[in-house]
Amino acid sequence: MTIAQTENGRNFKCQALFERMLKKAWPDVSMVACGHHIFFRRGDGPVEELPSADALLFSHEIAKRVWGPGWKGVIRALAIEPEETRDEYAASLLDRLETFNA
Repeated sequence: MTIAQTENGRNFKCQALFERMLKKAWPDVSMVACGHHIFFRRGDGPVEELPSADALLFSHEIAKRVWGPGWKGVIRALAIEPEETRDEYAASLLDRLETFNA
């Protein structure tokens, strides 16, 4: 399996998570599409692109908006999580955050 196939599969499988994170970071996100890269649009603006899932998960700008004041701790926790389970772990953290804020 090539890197492109692996990244495509990961992005497709986790599109719902990435959409949740992007919409939490920017409530005006109106479109998210995942292939080899992650594309999104905020409002009527231009389509923006993230090169990979990890670029989304480890973006300081996005992390600050999604995780709030504890964003550095979340990034550290995600960094030491094995790649195979990182997305599931991120989803569980987001679930807990949304439950706590509900």
